[in-house]
Amino acid sequence: MKHIILLHYYCDSEIKCYLEIADFFLDYSQCKSEYEFLLLCSSFIQPSENLHNAFLKIAPTRTVHCRNSQPGHDKGCNAAFWEGMEYINSNYEKDGGFVLWLEADTFPAKRNWVDLLAKEWKAHPQALMMGLYLPKLKGVFPDHINGGACYTKDFVECIPLQYKTLDSIVDVTISQYILGTKRYHKSRSFVFSHLFSLCNDISDPEKVILNGFAQNREKFIFKGIKLLKDPVFLKEEKKRLKQLPPESKKCCWLWSRPIHNMCYLHDYLRTPYKRIKYRVYRYLNNWKLGIATYRQTIRSGQ
Repeated sequence: MKHIILLHYYCDSEIKCYLEIADFFLDYSQCKSEYEFLLLCSSFIQPSENLHNAFLKIAPTRTVHCRNSQPGHDKGCNAAFWEGMEYINSNYEKDGGFVLWLEADTFPAKRNWVDLLAKEWKAHPQALMMGLYLPKLKGVFPDHINGGACYTKDFVECIPLQYKTLDSIVDVTISQYILGTKRYHKSRSFVFSHLFSLCNDISDPEKVILNGFAQNREKFIFKGIKLLKDPVFLKEEKKRLKQLPPESKKCCWLWSRPIHNMCYLHDYLRTPYKRIKYRVYRYLNNWKLGIATYRQTIRSGQ
């Protein structure tokens, strides 16, 4: 059984991050499972020989120069995703292995990362997709499985044509179909991480794939790798972060002081009791807003 690690790049910044990840893999990764890298190069740039050779030192590697890239990050990734899945469906044996879509702001936090994912994947043989499940958050996103996930090698054949659009975010559109089939697995191995949660996420035995959602991509990757390589730095960083006030640990633009210094994306997803806290806050906030509007209406009538 062979697993495919699918990486797409379309700019120098992504190549830089992937080179850092490849260099890290060379010293850190210790996987017994059979796997291969498939590098998808955007049609807007030329394939990177340095990147190909860097991953080739770790495992067998193929580079495919995309033909149908689209401008923009979202449409570009969507087009590359489907082109990569088409290539895998036509050129690899359907042996039960998975395809992992690994983006430039994502990296494994365990040495045997492929083995851990393979064991979990094998336990759910009916799954078309295995990844981080995001419950519906009103005004932010519908319920879906994040795209940085594991897929079957014949995934492109399993999804109806109407769900393969490039006009929306691919994981949200796919999930409209996948969630209805029940052929998915909500995995705790994947997590939305950030610069201030990296230490805890790396130390968590359950967390395998860390996704730096809404982070500075290079800072996230470089800091994460340094923490994994240097146990002393990891210990010191944990101590430093504990001493920082909450308002200085804003993970992204969704961080909100009124909701007890929490982010209703990063914190809301990983901690059930904070989901309740967020819902209560929204209810009370809407209630106060309603009262204020009512009073204003009364005054205006007078």
